[in-house]
Amino acid sequence: MAITQISAAKIAVLRNKSVLGLPDEPNLTAAQMQAKLVGYSLDDSNSLVAEVNRVVTEANTDITALTPIRLDDVVVTTWSVDATYTGFGYRSTITATGATADSFADVVFSIEDAESGNYAPVADTGTDVVYIYARAEPDSLTIPRIEVHK
Repeated sequence: MAITQISAAKIAVLRNKSVLGLPDEPNLTAAQMQAKLVGYSLDDSNSLVAEVNRVVTEANTDITALTPIRLDDVVVTTWSVDATYTGFGYRSTITATGATADSFADVVFSIEDAESGNYAPVADTGTDVVYIYARAEPDSLTIPRIEVHK
């Protein structure tokens, strides 16, 4: 069954249910309509504005939660003997406040260090830490960037 016309009663129901309400005057100019919409949008007491503000706040919270932890020029000086990965017998613990065991770390070594074969191609995370692994304990290591994705 197709609907070919909307009765005056149905229009009244739609007008009452509409977020902005249908205009009572069908011949409103653009400026008049804009004035009505601007007035409505600035009214903090209506549920639409409250809902938009809630969604914006929630989105900002999500963005903050998803923003990676970024560490630049990390100097690594302490290593301990470790057997997590075969062939990489040393582990260093790097502080990364906000990291969890469910996080993922992108460790960007310098070209020289990456090509040396001394560092494992994986990193692990834990509560507020990133773990990196090495075949041999290096004299010094500076990692240009670590990004931890929550």
